[in-house]
Amino acid sequence: MVKFQTPLKQTVTLVERRVRDNRSEDPIKDLAFLSEHYRSNHEWDKASAATRHMLAVAEGRTTSVFEITPIDIELQQSKQHLRRRFRSRFWLTITILLSVAGGTSFAASQFKIDQKFVLDLKTQMFPFDPQNFIDRASFFDSSNKFKEALDDYDKALILDPKNSAALQHKSSVLFEMGDLQQAWQANELSSRSNAYYFYNKRRIEEARGDFAAAALSQAKADTIRPCSNNKAFIGYEYARAGDFAKALQFAEQATDTAQADFERVWGFVTEARYNLRLARYQEAIEAASKAIDYDDNQHFAEPISTAYALRAEAEHQLALNEKAVYDASKAIGLDSRNYRAYNVRAKIFESMGRTDDAQADLRSAEYYRNWKDM
Repeated sequence: MVKFQTPLKQTVTLVERRVRDNRSEDPIKDLAFLSEHYRSNHEWDKASAATRHMLAVAEGRTTSVFEITPIDIELQQSKQHLRRRFRSRFWLTITILLSVAGGTSFAASQFKIDQKFVLDLKTQMFPFDPQNFIDRASFFDSSNKFKEALDDYDKALILDPKNSAALQHKSSVLFEMGDLQQAWQANELSSRSNAYYFYNKRRIEEARGDFAAAALSQAKADTIRPCSNNKAFIGYEYARAGDFAKALQFAEQATDTAQADFERVWGFVTEARYNLRLARYQEAIEAASKAIDYDDNQHFAEPISTAYALRAEAEHQLALNEKAVYDASKAIGLDSRNYRAYNVRAKIFESMGRTDDAQADLRSAEYYRNWKDM
């Protein structure tokens, strides 16, 4: 008796034979069709096999004949391993708690291993879901394993070529790997409706030395996602482009919208720096003084030390050398490695005729500059 088949079933059978006999004109398209069909019928083993084979064909890793088989032995072993992992979860939790209390790094590393195991298992069990590859790529990216991250983003894009998150994160990884051209191309293929597109664009333009364009890209990101950090970056890019008037304008906006005390203190310091570059010495003194007064107890030693050094330089320009020496010394007292403060005080000593003191400060400045670069 001939077994009756529906038109869909007949199509599936024909596609299976075509792929199995290596007669498919477009194997990726056929395998994607099979994977989707199996998934809609909850035939997870077959869907997994079809999608894994599709990825292998797309990457050029196989010319083998496609076979619809149950999930492979490796995955079965992974499931057994997962059950053993869950049985030992209690001890892992205890280890993490002990790590927090004792300050060891073992539990953190064990957690990362455990996290990768789960991500690997998800990509094997559900290889038709691009989000699983994106999640594992993000894990590799956070561990600075850029090649592995790039491979997983490419796998996600085989499944969903227009996945904006995969394209933008791929662009970021390519940037970290130094491939600016490919990073730009990947970013341009992504959606421009979120701020991350403009963050990527700004970094690439900055790396190319086009600081004015980088400032405009960061400004567009700020229109989508307004925050003080965006405004500070816009000011920074304009400063690198040499437009300190615009840089100061955005630095003031960043300070006004800052939420955290630390950001606000650094905002005043940045305003002082840009005012100094514009030869607005009195305004520079006022901005540096705001940073110093804002943090009366001097919890933030580094920005306050910088504020004292900038105020000293502005006072020196106004011939207020005694005040300038005091402020430069105060900067060094807060941060003995602040080589810029030594340079400022050396210039002041030189103008006052204290040559030996100036030479001593220049030697200290050179030492701490080299120490910082190490």
